[in-house]
Amino acid sequence: MSSSLTAVAAALDRDRPLGLMLALSFLIGAAYCLWLFGFAFLGGRTGFWLNSRDVRGAVGADVSTALSGYYFFLRGAWHLPLFQVDEFGMPRGIAIIFTDSIPVLALLGRLIYRATGDALNLFGWWIAACFILLGMSLTALVSRLGQRSLAAALAATLIGLSMPPLLYRWGQPALMAHFEIVLALIFYVACKGVRRGALRHFIAAAALLVLALWTNPYIFVMVGAVVAAALVQAMLDRSLAPRAGAAVLLGLAVVVVTVMLLSGYFEPRGSIDEAGFGHYSLNLLSPFSPQMSGLFPGRRAFVLDATGGQYEGFSYLGAGLLLLALLAARSTQRSSLAVLRDWRRRIAGSWRRHACLWCVLLGFLALAVSNTVYLGGWNLGTVPLPAPLLHLLGVFRSSGRFCWPALYALAATAIVAAAARHPRAGAAVLLVAAFLQWLDAAPLRAAVSASAAAAVPPLIDAGAWRRAIARHHAIRVFPSFACLDKPPFTWTWSRQVAVELQLLAGEAGVATNTVYAGRGAPDCPAEAEAAAAFERPAPGELAVFFAEFPGFAALQAAAAQPGSLCRASAYLVLCSRDFTAFDPQPLLAASPAD
Repeated sequence: MSSSLTAVAAALDRDRPLGLMLALSFLIGAAYCLWLFGFAFLGGRTGFWLNSRDVRGAVGADVSTALSGYYFFLRGAWHLPLFQVDEFGMPRGIAIIFTDSIPVLALLGRLIYRATGDALNLFGWWIAACFILLGMSLTALVSRLGQRSLAAALAATLIGLSMPPLLYRWGQPALMAHFEIVLALIFYVACKGVRRGALRHFIAAAALLVLALWTNPYIFVMVGAVVAAALVQAMLDRSLAPRAGAAVLLGLAVVVVTVMLLSGYFEPRGSIDEAGFGHYSLNLLSPFSPQMSGLFPGRRAFVLDATGGQYEGFSYLGAGLLLLALLAARSTQRSSLAVLRDWRRRIAGSWRRHACLWCVLLGFLALAVSNTVYLGGWNLGTVPLPAPLLHLLGVFRSSGRFCWPALYALAATAIVAAAARHPRAGAAVLLVAAFLQWLDAAPLRAAVSASAAAAVPPLIDAGAWRRAIARHHAIRVFPSFACLDKPPFTWTWSRQVAVELQLLAGEAGVATNTVYAGRGAPDCPAEAEAAAAFERPAPGELAVFFAEFPGFAALQAAAAQPGSLCRASAYLVLCSRDFTAFDPQPLLAASPAD
């Protein structure tokens, strides 16, 4: 028995080709996604894609809005800016970058639509790819750092699939692309100390940056900073000639600005909004405090949040990674003073070799914490910042997310260093840590599985509305989503219905004025003026008025008159020239009481 275990341990510890490690990681990740989701979800055929819940059970609009922009783009015409959609949020339209519609996925979806005529929902496959590619990229990063065994591949894959910050982003597909951050870290390691031609650096970096630009702005900033750190560090190390490095950086800047211009990043809807910076931040205890943990029963539903917005900085590492980090940090010295000296020596050596990456990771952590610092429930103080700087920082008001590069750098380093510092038991250490990570992530994984499997009933009769919308070429909603009520923001019944209507309009390719987007200042006065001048719907137009509309009572009264083109209930007024072709009563039946 002992000899068998020794043989297994030796097989797991033996160095393997990277291709074999990646193949193992892919198979595990693919099996995991099929087990967790199933083909119906991955193919976009479940009720999740109309209404969904996040891991905390809250009904959200991120998936619906992302799909809305995606569907509008599929059927749209080719023009510049490439991702601008005029039919979504008419008359101004919007670039789907600001609806988190994952432009690179939308581009693939449009090519398929043009080739086959099928408007396929590819978001399920994207989510599966985010899990699979995170496991594979973490495996590749660990291999690059020197751990090339099957045990390292298994640990990196299982830890990647069980990363609490990834699982917690459920319901926000664009923000689940954590594998792109790990790819940027691989680029950094590949540039470190290895002489390569400037052209190879440029091509790899440009591909990474464009992919991130066409995924999500937050992901792009993280990837871009790590890529820049890699190139500057390569220049400092003389593995990239300074003149060649400067040319690569300049070329990348040109590529990024050009792609941003062509994509629609600088459209009016991309306006700066400083609200929220310091509120959606990282709590200093978040990486270490068990949250939604399977190993601490009292923490299965707990999320550390001292501001009401620090869920954006959710960054619990997981029990397995914390164990590896402790083992990696363990010193062979006996006295406390010697241990401190050993740690200082290691940190100083790392700083000398990786100063640029350290600056980026520490800078992102500072941005994530923000100028208002919390340790658990204690406010440690606020660092005063000039108003112009706060306004600029507000471009990324959910700053807590910027902890992700440091988390994944720590994850890879801990896997490699823990195995290296315990060579005789390396395989056992890695597999035990992976098992602990898997167990600790069980509540999050269960919440994801439950959300994917259980559809949230819509507030409206989706079938009846689909039939009605299909009879028109435009649906106008008054007030539109962004003009429905004043701050503080609340998820009112009308706002939820507006989001459901925009998704149904996107599915049908019917233009709409209502849009839920993370950026942009809607012209509510102009909308109110147009709505006040409303007398009768235009041909092919379906007008929807919520009870918040200032002239709602007058519209109700007018709808009761013989020959009216409007129909009314207590909460909605519908106006159309085509009521003979569809029954408006199922549409009017929806109410907040439901």
